[in-house]
Amino acid sequence: MTKSNDINEATNVVMDVQGPITTADFLAIIRMGVEPIADDIRDLRSALATQITDLRDRDEAARRRITRLETQTEDLIGSLSDVRELLTAIVGSLDIEKFRSQIVDITESFAETEELAKLEKRVVAVETIVPAVKIMIWVGSILGASVVALIWALIIGRASISW
Repeated sequence: MTKSNDINEATNVVMDVQGPITTADFLAIIRMGVEPIADDIRDLRSALATQITDLRDRDEAARRRITRLETQTEDLIGSLSDVRELLTAIVGSLDIEKFRSQIVDITESFAETEELAKLEKRVVAVETIVPAVKIMIWVGSILGASVVALIWALIIGRASISW
């Protein structure tokens, strides 16, 4: 039977009853009205269960990805710290006064003026490199902080990467 036939039959039963309706008649009428939608309710329950399972799977995948991103972020922060320490050590070892004194000592041993001019050019070159290295450290620190901020924004969902 189709659903509309079931509903029509339930309506006819209600119309045929003469006098007071008994509890058994009332329950039979309700059962006839509910049975057509019982399959729909079962289908809805099954669909909801499938959707809940899919959402759980997506949630687990997202949690695994977040854990992976957190690990990568920690590794990146450690790498950036190592690079910064290395650059700081390099800049710290560049003592201009020490270079000047060494160059002065070397130039005193040379008698020719051409040799002296060459060494003075080297001192100037070293003095010009030191500010550039300091700027590179500053830019590297800002870039590192930007990468960390981007990764943090990805973790908390404020940014996304589209491929």
